[in-house]
Amino acid sequence: MELRRILNKKRVLIIIILILVNGLFFLQSNKKERKYDIYNDLIVRYSSSVEKGEDITIREICNEYEQENGFADEEELPWEYKEAKQLFINKIKYIKNYNQTIEAKKELSNKQKKSQLFKDRYYKLQILKSDNDIKKIENQKVEVSNGIWLEKVADYKTIFYLCAIGTVVIILSFYEDRKKGLIYIQYASKNGRIALLIKRLIILLGFIFFITMIMYIETVLLSLKIYGGYEGLTKSLCSDEKFAMCSHGMSRIKFIAFSAIKTSICSYSWALIIWMILLMFNQKNVGLIAGVVINVAEVLLYNLINSKSIFRIFKYVNIYYLFDSSKAWFKYENWGFSYAVMDTDESTLVMSIIVILILSAILCVKCVIIRPADGLGILDKFFSKIAVFMQKIFAFMPSVFMEMKKILFNQNIIWLILGIVLIVTYKSYGQTLRYSITTSTIKNFCEENSDKSDDELYKISLALKNEKENIEQGIIQKNELEKQILYEKIKAVSYVLERHENNVDVSLASQYEYNSLFGNAQKDNQEELALLCIILALFICSGTISYERKNMTMHQLHSTALRNKWLKSKMLINTVIISLVVLEINVLYYHRVIDLYKITDGNILLQSIRIFENFPVVMSVRTFIALDILLKIIYVNMIGNVGYIISFKFKYEMGYLLSLIFTLPYFAYKMGIGILGYLSWPRYVALIPMWTTGNVKAYLCVAFFGVLLGLFCIYKVNKKWKTTSI
Repeated sequence: MELRRILNKKRVLIIIILILVNGLFFLQSNKKERKYDIYNDLIVRYSSSVEKGEDITIREICNEYEQENGFADEEELPWEYKEAKQLFINKIKYIKNYNQTIEAKKELSNKQKKSQLFKDRYYKLQILKSDNDIKKIENQKVEVSNGIWLEKVADYKTIFYLCAIGTVVIILSFYEDRKKGLIYIQYASKNGRIALLIKRLIILLGFIFFITMIMYIETVLLSLKIYGGYEGLTKSLCSDEKFAMCSHGMSRIKFIAFSAIKTSICSYSWALIIWMILLMFNQKNVGLIAGVVINVAEVLLYNLINSKSIFRIFKYVNIYYLFDSSKAWFKYENWGFSYAVMDTDESTLVMSIIVILILSAILCVKCVIIRPADGLGILDKFFSKIAVFMQKIFAFMPSVFMEMKKILFNQNIIWLILGIVLIVTYKSYGQTLRYSITTSTIKNFCEENSDKSDDELYKISLALKNEKENIEQGIIQKNELEKQILYEKIKAVSYVLERHENNVDVSLASQYEYNSLFGNAQKDNQEELALLCIILALFICSGTISYERKNMTMHQLHSTALRNKWLKSKMLINTVIISLVVLEINVLYYHRVIDLYKITDGNILLQSIRIFENFPVVMSVRTFIALDILLKIIYVNMIGNVGYIISFKFKYEMGYLLSLIFTLPYFAYKMGIGILGYLSWPRYVALIPMWTTGNVKAYLCVAFFGVLLGLFCIYKVNKKWKTTSI
C-alpha cells in the first residue's frame, strides 16, 4: 500500500517525463556529426582488414576512403574528415604502442621510487598505488574499436540532475504524513513507525536503482545509435586511452554496468542526506532551502580546495561526489595522506556505504523518538511569519492577480517555466562556423562587392564568365579548388542580377552564415524548442477546469453571476502566460544563434538568401524573424487550446498525462519511426523548415487545420461551461 501511495499517477507521470527529457537532452547535446561517422567507418575498415589477416597501414585506409568519397584535392579536404582522420591515427598509434606505454609507466614508477624528490611517505604510497593499478591492466588485450559512445556517456552530466529531481519527488512524498496529520497516528504506533520507515528505505533504494539503470540504459543505447560501436561493447576498456587507468581491466559493457550500480549506491546515500535534512524542519520548503544551501556549500568546497591542500579531505569526502559520481568512475585520480592513499572511486564508494549505514541508523532512532508536537525551529518561525505577511498582501490584490498566482505557483507551472528557460539558456545551438578556403573566399568576395551597382555587378559577372570560358578552352589553367570558387562567385552574382531584373532589391550576401541560421542546421533546434512550448501550453490549459474540480471549488464558480467572465479571464491569462514564455524562448534562441554565427546585417531582404528564393512576400530578415515568432505564438496557443477539452473530460493528473501522450509521436519520430513525423506537432510549429523543404502547401494546410482546431476547442469549452450543471 505504501508503494502504491507513493507511486501515484502524478509521480509516475513525473518519472516518465524525466526519462523522456533525459533522452531528449542527450539527443540535442549529441547531434549526429559527420566526423564521427567517418571515424567509425575508418575504424570498421581497419578492423575488418586486421581480422582478414591483411597487413594494412593507416595511409592505405585513408587513401581508400578518400578515393571512394571523391576527396581528390588535398587542400580542400572537409574539416570533418581531417578531424576524424586525426582521431583514427591517434587510436591506431595508442593500440600499437599499448605495451610500450605500460612499460614506460612502470619504468617511470621505478625511477620515482629511487628519486629523492619522492622520498616523502605520501608520494611513496601514491607510487605504490599506481603500480598496483598498472598491474591490473598490463596484460590486457586491446583492439581497435570505436569507444566514442562511452566518452559521450561519461561527459553527459544531465542524467544526475534528472535522477536527483526524481529522488527529491519521492522523498517529498514521505513528508505528506505531516501535511495530512497522519504523523500523530504514526506516533501512536511504535512498531508501525519502524515498519513504515523500513518500507520507505526499501522503496527509495528500489526507485533510485530503477531510474538510474533506466537512464543509463537509455543514454548508452542513444549514444551507440549516434556514434556507433556496437561491435566493441565486449572489448577491453583499456582500448580507450581516456579510461585505461580507471578500467580495472573490465570490458566496456561490464564497466558501464558497474558504474550504474555504484552510481545508484552514491545516489541513495545522497538521498538519505537530503531526507535527514528535511526531517530537521517542520516545513518542507525550509528543509529544501537548507538542503540547497548545504549542497551549494559542498560544491564550493570541491571547486575551491586544491587537491594538494591540507584540507583536501573536504574536497574528496564531499556530497558533490555523491550527487555527480561520474567524476569518480570515469576519471583516474589518487588522493590521501601519509598514512593512506586511495583513488576517488574507492573513497566515494566507501563514503557512500558509511553514509548509508549511519543515516539509516539515525533515521531509525529518530523514528522511535519522534515528537510530532515539537515546537517550531528558528527558521520555521521566520518563514511562517513571511508566509503570514504575504497572505496579508495577497488580500488586497485583484482577482486577475490571484488567478495568475494560482496558475504559476499553486499548479507549480512556474517550475516548468523556469526549467524550460534554463534549458533554452544552456542549450547548445551548434558550433562556431568553420570556414574552408572556398567559403571564406566567397564571404570576402560578397562583403567587398555588396554595395556595387547593377552595372558594376554586370561587369564583374562578365569578367567571371570570360574567365570560366578561358578555363574550359584550356587558355587558363586552374586547379579544382580555384574552379569551384569561380563557379560559386558566378552563381552568387548571377542570382543577384536575376532578382534585380524582377524588381527585388536583394543584396550580394554570403550564403554560408544565413544557411546556418535558417537551414537544416537549425531544424532540430527549432523543433525541440517548439516541443517545449507545446508541453507548457498543454500543461497550463489542461489544468483550467480540472484544478478547480480537484480543489472542489466548482460549485462556488458556477453559483456566481460572473462565471462566464471567469472562464474567459482564465483563458486570457493562460494565453498571456503562454505567449510571453514563447516570445522569451524564441527571442533568446535567435539572439544566441545570431551571436554564434556573427550575423550583423538583419536588414537585407530575405530573398537575398537563396533558400528563400520563392518566399512569396518581400521582407527583411529581421521582419521575417519577428513574423516567425508571432506565428509560433499563435500556433502554440491554438494547440494549447486542446488542453481545455482535456481539462473538462479528465482529472487533474490524468490531464497532464494525456498532454504528455500528445507529444509521444515526436519522440518516436526522433527515435527513427519516420511515419509518426506527420503526427508530430513540433514539426508544424517549427515554421522555418517548411520554407526550406519544399512542402509549403502541406505545412500551411496543417497549420490552418491547427488554428481551426484551436478555435473549435474554445467554442466547445465555452458552450459546455454555460450548459453544464454541477
